[in-house]
Parts: sequence; structure tokens; C-alpha cells
Amino acid sequence: MNNNEWIEAEKICSRALEKVEAALTHLKSAKSWGTFDLWGGGFLTSYFKTKKIEKAETEIGLLHEELRKLNDSSEEIRYALDGFEALSSLQKTLDIGLDDIYTNWKNQEQIKRNISLMDELHGNLNDLKNDLSSKHA
Repeated sequence: MNNNEWIEAEKICSRALEKVEAALTHLKSAKSWGTFDLWGGGFLTSYFKTKKIEKAETEIGLLHEELRKLNDSSEEIRYALDGFEALSSLQKTLDIGLDDIYTNWKNQEQIKRNISLMDELHGNLNDLKNDLSSKHA
């Protein structure tokens, strides 16, 4: 890769990091709403939690596009968001409609797993960004 390609890859990496950070913000907010929901929050709590999850999923869709661009930028770079589980529309409907402890707990565990995956990806992308910076500096 030439210097301009390293710079472009770093820019893509920065955009991907922004998407990860935005998704993490929404997921952590959903986790907070979910904790409250586990203790009997009710319909509105489930609704707000679901909206935060949907915002995170939108950011993650944009993140997938940035990761695809990053992978296309070089044969040496390969990143994917493996293991992320979006809540299905049925899960969201059950969470708001039934608002039972089992559904709330199950969704809360999924949110926690997704936060963990996003945290790991954030660290990996930060390492890559630093590596890319050193290659064109």
C-alpha cells in the first residue's frame, strides 16, 4: 500500500470507531433501561429500552459498511463483527407487550453480550488505527 492508501484506511478506521462508539452509547443506555425494567419498570421502560436498541442497530448497520470498506482497502486488513445478535421484532414485541421477567432477562443478557463484542471491536480498531498512523507518519 502506498502512503495515500494508508491514510484512507486510517480515515475509514476512524469512521468505524465513531460508529462503534455511537452503538456502545445506545447499548449501554439500553442496558440501563433494561436494569430498571428487570425491577418492574413497565411498558414505558421497555419502550425506551427498545428504542435505544434500535438506534444501536442502526449504527451497527453503518458500522458493517465501514468495515466492508476497510476490508476492501487492503488485503492486509480483515475485520468483521461476528457474534452480534440483533433483537428480532418478535423479541421487541414480547419485551414491550408481555413485559415479563424472563423476556427482560433474556434481552438484557443479549445486550450485555453485544456490549462485550463492541468493546472488543473498539479495542481492535483502536490498535489498527494506531498501526495505520505509524505506517504513514
